Amino acid sequence: MALIKSFALFIGRILECLTPHSFGSSLTAFHNYLYTGYVAPRFKTWGHHSAIKATAEEIVGAENIEVGDDVLIGSHIRLTAWRQNDKGTCIKIGDRAHIGDYSHLTAIEGITIGSGFLSGTNLLITDNAHGNTDSDSLHIAPICRDLVSKGPVTIGRNVWCGNNVCILPGVTIGDGTVVAAGSIVTHSIPAYSVCGGVPACVIKQNHE
Repeated sequence: MALIKSFALFIGRILECLTPHSFGSSLTAFHNYLYTGYVAPRFKTWGHHSAIKATAEEIVGAENIEVGDDVLIGSHIRLTAWRQNDKGTCIKIGDRAHIGDYSHLTAIEGITIGSGFLSGTNLLITDNAHGNTDSDSLHIAPICRDLVSKGPVTIGRNVWCGNNVCILPGVTIGDGTVVAAGSIVTHSIPAYSVCGGVPACVIKQNHE
């Protein structure tokens, strides 16, 4: 393994000397689309010109995930669609959505992300939790508890979420909303708002 690493590093240094700096970007893009071609057939639908950066940390239930056109999904992503009913798609990502690196989307009921969505890194969107909080449940190891949901998550069109945003079960975020970095969204946010905080609250709301 050490020999392989040394050889790869040597080749990389030669390429750096012989090729334009943009070659590195082209090589990264080629790697990402090569990886996309490998994983995309597992998904329920995969849109035109959509890509997932190499490589994903975890993809579970890809057959329950729909990806629209011109979507970019960041590297080290975790997508877990634990469908527990017969309602169909569990996670749906709309056209032209860009989901940042190191993000985690997990659903048992449903996550719907509208077109034009953009996020920073470390985004968490979840519609579920490990068990309830009654006394009987708390005596069970969390990993052994059944997943439960307080309702699906729905995110409208053209929503922007900063780094380290958490969106929790049962939340609806209206079109055009901005969610400040580090926010934890525990309740629904109206359209065309700016919100932030822990828990997130509306800081400013515009009319359509």
